[in-house]
Amino acid sequence: ISVLKDYYGKMGPFAMLDVVEEDENSHSKCHNVGKVIFIQTRDINKAMLICRNRCTTGCFHGILMEMFKENTSYSYEHIELEETKKSINTICNKSEINSHVKIGACIHGLGHAFLSLANYNISTALTYCNLFKDKGSIYYCATGVFMERDIVYGNEDKAQSDTHPCEMFDNFTIACYRYKIRRFFPPNTDFREVAKFCLELDDTNERRGCFHGLGFGFYRYVYNTPK
Repeated sequence: ISVLKDYYGKMGPFAMLDVVEEDENSHSKCHNVGKVIFIQTRDINKAMLICRNRCTTGCFHGILMEMFKENTSYSYEHIELEETKKSINTICNKSEINSHVKIGACIHGLGHAFLSLANYNISTALTYCNLFKDKGSIYYCATGVFMERDIVYGNEDKAQSDTHPCEMFDNFTIACYRYKIRRFFPPNTDFREVAKFCLELDDTNERRGCFHGLGFGFYRYVYNTPK
């Protein structure tokens, strides 16, 4: 964050985004760019006009994560997670947001923000995801929670198992496996081995989530190592 703040005035946000987008992990790295853009502009409209869909909405997710730390006047007073309840079902309907990103991407971004504000307590963050009124929104929110977890604690989780902590959240395995199965793909991993792992799961939802994660993980594997 401090490095990005320093370069913000020297090269500007658009050039910063150009540089980050050259990285294969641009989405997650753009979270901090989005945070800094909101910190510098202190205006959701201006920040959204800069970020738009850059880094496959990673920049926007950073805006949300930073925005939820502030009150509605953007006076930079820290708020508790509890205080986000009042805007959970309305924030993604704001014109300054949904004119730039789809509602699913917005709710996914809220999942990132909830986990950050919950000090990376997954159970607490998922409790807030459950406040959405429909299953689709709950799912999109949960994917943001588990993606944020994997970005920050993915290497530590992998030391326990390739799918940890999915086994701890039975009602959210599909959302969790979306980001965990890709960790099966170090160099020379055969996707058929992962498919075998998925087929051996007893629970139907776990199998579905596992194959969903396999598709997502294999896509990234092919993208990063096309030959």
